[in-house]
Amino acid sequence: MNKKDWYFIVGGACSLFIYFCLLYLFICHPYSLKIAQLQSINKKNEQQITLLQQFTAQHNDLGKYVKNIEQQNLFWQKLLPLPENTAQVITALQTLADKENIIILKIEPLISSSTNNEKLPYNTSMITLQIQSNYFELLNFLYSIDILPYYSTIENFSAKKSSNMLISNISIQYYSLKPSK
Repeated sequence: MNKKDWYFIVGGACSLFIYFCLLYLFICHPYSLKIAQLQSINKKNEQQITLLQQFTAQHNDLGKYVKNIEQQNLFWQKLLPLPENTAQVITALQTLADKENIIILKIEPLISSSTNNEKLPYNTSMITLQIQSNYFELLNFLYSIDILPYYSTIENFSAKKSSNMLISNISIQYYSLKPSK
């Protein structure tokens, strides 16, 4: 073998080395990244399938489960009035006050849009009351607010004594369904 043959052998070996490097760089490496992405997607899908299998194992009768969910939805829809029914809530409070012999000095609905979250299925609204009553009537009224057919919470309460009566300021937050889109 002469010097020229060695140059061909070394040149051919270098050409093959460069060819395999370029093959790895432009074909194997990008596809290995895509394969890794597909494997992570496959792993997520397998986890979702496992969760679904666990769910179906826990709930043998899906019709019964759906019926139970619908009953729960109806329960909460009865407790949560529609947003335009603020007047109904105020009427219920006025009826309750009349029943307990309480004088309503001021009633004011406030829509608290700052607490409304777009992700939640309900809105919150505030109603402020200023009432005049004696101690026992006030206690009965507060208890009756708790058993109203609407889901509500008393957020703020203050009372002042005026002669033989109490003047109370009450902020009631009630929850209502968001209108369906």
